[in-house]
Amino acid sequence: MFQYISPEYRDELIWRCHTTDEYEVILESYETQFLHKDNTKRISVLLSLRIGEYKGKHACIGTIHFAEGICELVEHSLRESRAMLNAILQESPIPQFVIDKNHRVLYWNQALSKYSGIQSHEIVGTSKHWRAFYPEPRPCIADIILDRKEDELETWYKGRAKKSTLVQDAYSSIDFFPHLGNKGIWLYFTGALLRDSDGEVWGALETLEDITEQMMNEEGLKQANKKLNLLAETTRHDILNSLTVLTGAMDLIKDEIRDLDVFSYMVPAEKALDTIYRQILFTRDYQNLGVTAPVWQSIPTLIEEQVRNNIPEHVTLITDNIDYDLYADAMLGRVFFNLIDNSLRHGLTVSEIRISGKEEHDALIIVYSDNGTGIEEHMKSKIFDRGVGSHTGYGLFLIREILSITHIKIQEIGINGKGVIFELVVPSGFFRHHEFIP
Repeated sequence: MFQYISPEYRDELIWRCHTTDEYEVILESYETQFLHKDNTKRISVLLSLRIGEYKGKHACIGTIHFAEGICELVEHSLRESRAMLNAILQESPIPQFVIDKNHRVLYWNQALSKYSGIQSHEIVGTSKHWRAFYPEPRPCIADIILDRKEDELETWYKGRAKKSTLVQDAYSSIDFFPHLGNKGIWLYFTGALLRDSDGEVWGALETLEDITEQMMNEEGLKQANKKLNLLAETTRHDILNSLTVLTGAMDLIKDEIRDLDVFSYMVPAEKALDTIYRQILFTRDYQNLGVTAPVWQSIPTLIEEQVRNNIPEHVTLITDNIDYDLYADAMLGRVFFNLIDNSLRHGLTVSEIRISGKEEHDALIIVYSDNGTGIEEHMKSKIFDRGVGSHTGYGLFLIREILSITHIKIQEIGINGKGVIFELVVPSGFFRHHEFIP
């Protein structure tokens, strides 16, 4: 019978027949469309179906009435809405399926049929959607969310499942499916609850995106970076060894020089060697920038490790409202370390350092200040440039680079002679209140 029903209604009717109990009315005056024998014209009908006995045999018994006049006009908008929803799901290039409250498949679109090799008529009305992804029965992410068992996401997805920041009651994850495609496929999949106009959950939707090419590119970049880092590490080691030899030779030469005029020529040479040494050490820090993905980091922990443990006894540290986590590069700790180093090295009269936080206009502003000599006005726009400064000129430059990875901005707004004031502006989504775990 189903081959005579218009495609946009077919899956739903198959699902209804599969999910009915024996001797139960399946449909009562259901608005649908049958295909004319020319396979193009559609005929509107009222279809009633029930399971019963016919000539002593178990049968599906149906009656068909042509839907004309008022009845058709009243139901027209409903038919159109249902057809539109089905068309959106079926024609979408994104593989997706919909399950009802009983975990039975209601929709299985064409894109998913192509990826999985399982046609919709094989799966609609059953609870075997797992077959497309796993060799044995197990819940998909849509099943877990539908049962409101989010605590089981860790068991099935090993920390890869993340709550959506855009859609309520939705979770996403990434996994590799070796049996899909020719050599396996990486999928980014999202499960979300479906609610009616009263807010009641009636099912769940799962969408899937093929990210195999993206994952392969990322793996290629990782391997390339690994080789480049190995080359840089080896080269840096060799240069530092050569600098050690040169420094030792300079010391021996100085011991032999008796002419003060000749001895004075050694000073710029020693200074150049020291600059080269510090520049090489900077390449080690910069090499590690962005190597790993950004992570959530506790500001109180970073301050304890990078600030409190590195300031001298005569400097007082004051903190206020810093109970936040920042989503930033793994080198975020160097930001606070370099700010402290900058204060102690250039502040001259620093005896107090203050770090505080405040939320303004959906952003978090972290304020770092000291009571040192401050920065001259004409230098404020240059201090974050590479090579600017009285030392190596890389400290503040590295700070800006580390923060920029997650769109955190930094500026200096202090008054010369009254100390520095650095403002770190963290955009919405990249900070959260710190959660203390006993």
